[in-house]
Amino acid sequence: MIELLIIGFIVLLFLGVPLGISMILASTVFIVTSGRLPLELMPQQVFRGLDHFTWLAIPLFMLAGELMNRGGITLRLVNCVKAFVGHFRGGLAYVSVITNVVMAGISGSALADAAGTGSVLIPAMKRDGYSPRFATAVCSAASTVGPIIPPSIPFILYGTLSGVSIGKMFAAGALPGLAMAASFIAIIAIIGRFKGLPKSERSSFREVVSALSNAGLALVMPVIILGGIIFGFFTATEAAAVAVVYAFIVSVFIYREVSMKDLSSILLASGRSASIVMFAIGAAGLLSWIVNFSQIATELSGMLTTITTNPVVMLLLISVLLVFLGCFMEATPLIIILTPVLLPVVTQIGVDPIHFGLIMVMVLMIGLITPPVGMVLFITAGIANISVMEVAKGSVPFMFAIIAVVILAIAFPGWVLWLPGLM
Repeated sequence: MIELLIIGFIVLLFLGVPLGISMILASTVFIVTSGRLPLELMPQQVFRGLDHFTWLAIPLFMLAGELMNRGGITLRLVNCVKAFVGHFRGGLAYVSVITNVVMAGISGSALADAAGTGSVLIPAMKRDGYSPRFATAVCSAASTVGPIIPPSIPFILYGTLSGVSIGKMFAAGALPGLAMAASFIAIIAIIGRFKGLPKSERSSFREVVSALSNAGLALVMPVIILGGIIFGFFTATEAAAVAVVYAFIVSVFIYREVSMKDLSSILLASGRSASIVMFAIGAAGLLSWIVNFSQIATELSGMLTTITTNPVVMLLLISVLLVFLGCFMEATPLIIILTPVLLPVVTQIGVDPIHFGLIMVMVLMIGLITPPVGMVLFITAGIANISVMEVAKGSVPFMFAIIAVVILAIAFPGWVLWLPGLM
């Protein structure tokens, strides 16, 4: 029966059926053909998969990201970073990476960051002479930093499912996220040197001060959110609510780029995005229950531990599996389905659950910039009006940079777990 479930799910994906519906239909076929499970089980498990208070942080962070993009916060961040590094060769590419690092401390979503910074920077980079492939590749790769540097929607998912501290998961992502950003900057520097990337005029001191002043409120936002979480003033869900309130006040009453009339369209856009994610979470909850019911975790644990009990080798094997699966499924359902399956396997051989969660999320970020399901590719390709495959080809160097950071995190877990150890 489980083979039928997997084959049916893969066939539905290749036929172009949306991910959440594919999981529901494949689960329905399994339940009907098993003859042992009632159909009433389906709505119960779907709603059970959604029955976590922490999930509320997901639509709230998406709403905060939408308010930022529509309220001029993202644009001011871009202009501020450009004033400092725009005069370097490949300066706008550096701006993309650094802006996404700052944005990562606010939205927690790669898709929101790709849409926000991409809509501003991709047209600007094309106007300055960057190739569309390179411009979209940089913005696509830079957005993958968002779910690693806290706050992070995937870390919220993993922490809720695994029972580990979400605050410690956030702390674990800080240094690897910065390492990813640094590796992207190194790649841009190398490409800029050999291909002669464009550069902007150096900003005057007055222009730098003006840009910094305009972006001051935007720069304070991640400090409030991260400081509140790390020092225990509020939870991840409460931090998401704080982000929404802060973005609302700044966008409506201070920058005045969002009117009360605009709020309906902002709520509708963020509601649509959140509904897609939440539907996938509910469907993944049903599929995850079926996987556990079929005792795949026990069989997989036995199979993997017969191959190796070395933590490093095990994490590398799982990473290869996740890269493959990430090409065909989004990170959210994979985290929900695989966390209860793989976590017992790795903890059995001594891997720290926080370490494993970080590796899982980092590896799944590769899937965001690989076809055929890489959602970030579709967003940036649509902004630049080029093919998804063009963006994917340009993203290859940055993909290898993520892989390099993952290998460092697997081989040397000490630097990853240092910050969580301080909490």
